[in-house]
Amino acid sequence: MDLLMERIPVNLITGIIIYKAHRIIDSCQESFILRLYRQKNKEGFIKAFSCSPVSFSPGFCKVERVMKNLFIKHLHLWPRFHKTVSASLSAIQPEVIELHMEMTQKNEGDPDIHP
Repeated sequence: MDLLMERIPVNLITGIIIYKAHRIIDSCQESFILRLYRQKNKEGFIKAFSCSPVSFSPGFCKVERVMKNLFIKHLHLWPRFHKTVSASLSAIQPEVIELHMEMTQKNEGDPDIHP
């Protein structure tokens, strides 16, 4: 919605990375967001990754449709065990931070909620 209302300065977005690229279809929200991004930012990059290569094989021209929906022109297929990919994935380990919030206490005037 923020892209449609132009609340986000799209020209300042360097790029977008898509995980599970094999799930991108014509009618999904991600495809619509990428279309808006590409219309307003011709210089930014779009990179997509998929850990399921078999998802591209069923149907007719599945890879071409996904590339079209992602607005990407070049396809590079590298397995995880490729030396360059393996070195890149193991070079920087992600830092995971988990936040846990306590539930607020029920006030006296609040109605009971039953499932």
